[in-house]
Amino acid sequence: MFANADDEFLVAYHGESAADVALYYAAYRSQRQGKELLGHRNSILGAQYHSKETRRREVVVEGGVVPIFEQIAEGMDNGELLVWSLFAVDGKPDSMGLPSQLAYGIRSVLRSPTASVIAIAAECRPDCESARNALDAVAIQALPALLSATEHGSQQ
Repeated sequence: MFANADDEFLVAYHGESAADVALYYAAYRSQRQGKELLGHRNSILGAQYHSKETRRREVVVEGGVVPIFEQIAEGMDNGELLVWSLFAVDGKPDSMGLPSQLAYGIRSVLRSPTASVIAIAAECRPDCESARNALDAVAIQALPALLSATEHGSQQ
């Protein structure tokens, strides 16, 4: 979870024909010390999981392609969790690497860009491919709406 976010929610989707999916969203309309997206206490996986495998992938949604970060995480009980996540600034996916952090800092002088994180997760039951299909079904619907809401909310 992400500390001191301005907006935050966690929802669960239960499907009869697919794995259960959790969707997490946190946004920061302004950032300062102790209230920042990339703060030291913030984690997509949390303390219960550690990352086993990571890769970049793209999700095809209405209006284009959204780059995401895919992680297979292992829990303390040895169960696996598939997690798709992305960071965004003003509704546009952002890698949050050093160049984009510098650009964010410069933009912050004039206005406060909204920075957010979106994470979608499902247990790898019976396998991670089943979880991947469930995540894809939720991502196709949720990502455009969440990114659009963040983009429009930051312009107010």
